[in-house]
Amino acid sequence: MRNLALMLLAVVGCTSTPNPNDGSDPGTPVSLTGNWQGTASNDIVQSFVFATDESFQFGAVGDAGFSPLMTGTYTATTTKLTLDLEMVADEDGPLMPTSGELITQPYVTSSRMCGSAFYPSGAPDGVVATWATTTTMADADGNPTNVETETIQLSADGTEVHTSSDGVDNGTYSLSGDTVTLVVDNGDGVQSVEAFDLVDGKVLCNPVYTLFVQL
Repeated sequence: MRNLALMLLAVVGCTSTPNPNDGSDPGTPVSLTGNWQGTASNDIVQSFVFATDESFQFGAVGDAGFSPLMTGTYTATTTKLTLDLEMVADEDGPLMPTSGELITQPYVTSSRMCGSAFYPSGAPDGVVATWATTTTMADADGNPTNVETETIQLSADGTEVHTSSDGVDNGTYSLSGDTVTLVVDNGDGVQSVEAFDLVDGKVLCNPVYTLFVQL
């Protein structure tokens, strides 16, 4: 499930944006109806399809078309995207019945969406800030079973610290336009690279979904 949650993921002139990490802001309802597509750092095209009956599908788009990885129903506000899961596929396996909720912190405009957005903790100084997003797994009754906060700390000296359930990665970052690229040296000349888009000067996302088809 963690791998599926990560796929939902996702700084000059930044302005301070209310950070929903503390849960104090329930947000206001937003409409997500449509087919949204985005390309992750691994070049996989992902798609969310939110229907008018509040059902959704999430999956990958390839040469063979759309391959669903999660299905269910959803509710969305400006600070919380709740996916009530009904079917989930692990890796390349078939869709299997499941139950529970996946809750992320979105960022939504009329044409762009981040399924899991990183918000700055306090007002950033240019690109320098600690950016965080929280993903919650809950049971079918909405009781949290796992809560994870992932952070990206960007420092003034060009270094970065990326902390998640996979551990702590120390590396460097660069800014080109609205793209922040994290580079971690894994030794023996091997590097891992991950890029995040700055959206509206407010949040970091990977990937950014754009409204492909309005339903």
